[in-house]
Amino acid sequence: ETRLTRLFSSTKDDDLTKIGRFGIGFVSVYAIEPDAVAVDTARGGECWRVVFKPDRTFELYSVPDPVEGTLIRIFKRMTRENSVQFISRSTEVIQNWCAYVAVPIYVSGIDIRRSFDVDSCIKFEFTEPGTRVIAGLVGHSDAPYGFYNQGLTLVEGTESAWPGLTFRIDSRYLEHTLTRDRVLEDKNFHKAKRLIDGEFVSEQAAA
Repeated sequence: ETRLTRLFSSTKDDDLTKIGRFGIGFVSVYAIEPDAVAVDTARGGECWRVVFKPDRTFELYSVPDPVEGTLIRIFKRMTRENSVQFISRSTEVIQNWCAYVAVPIYVSGIDIRRSFDVDSCIKFEFTEPGTRVIAGLVGHSDAPYGFYNQGLTLVEGTESAWPGLTFRIDSRYLEHTLTRDRVLEDKNFHKAKRLIDGEFVSEQAAA
């Protein structure tokens, strides 16, 4: 009642297992202008259903049946033609932002995640708790790269800072900016860049 629809209210500030930091995740469902949003959740033996209306007011119900985890359902009326377009666009957006997460994401029964890999014949890999990196050599300056937090996209591009090196780095220590249009260039970001310099650029030079 005090957090779910409040912007900038989050309980994840010091939790490195979560990517949310700014309290805008749930509120973003209103971007598609739903007719209703139902949230079923349970904690401490209590089960609840919260039904949100388009104006973000809500009604709270006690649910007699047990709930495992949290289930969010979004209801939106549209024509069949619009629904086909909506599913196509939703799939595109989910693949863009959630391509490499650990948990399955199904659209129409198909897991739409991608393999955490790069297109290269010569590859290098590095893993440590909370961080994984894969990089490869390419024979041109157009070298795709990506930064991710637990599989969620922070930023992607087509020309990395190292000509001829394509890479993806996924780390729970990396964060996105408030606008979610780029990776936060803090000490963890620069540590990740040094990691690429040390583990991969040196290998590239040796090769």
